[in-house]
Amino acid sequence: MSVPEITRLLSLRAAREACGVSQATFHRWIKESGLPVIRVHGRTLIDPADLTAFLDAHKNRRERRALKDDSPRAGGPVVEEIASDGRDQHEG
Repeated sequence: MSVPEITRLLSLRAAREACGVSQATFHRWIKESGLPVIRVHGRTLIDPADLTAFLDAHKNRRERRALKDDSPRAGGPVVEEIASDGRDQHEG
């Protein structure tokens, strides 16, 4: 009989800090985006494999959003127009 692999579960704080997101964002991932959690004796924990799968599944969505938000109207980078002589066209 084989022994199942034991995985160390992450606290919400440890998982959130590993992702570098705010507490509000992490809770939104759980409530609205379906990040799986495990509840044990009143504690809410995250399986690292579930977190990795969640991030991989949402990676393309984040990349598409970043490209869409990369416009001046969305607060993204602004490219200044440069005159042929190298001066900024907004200068006098």
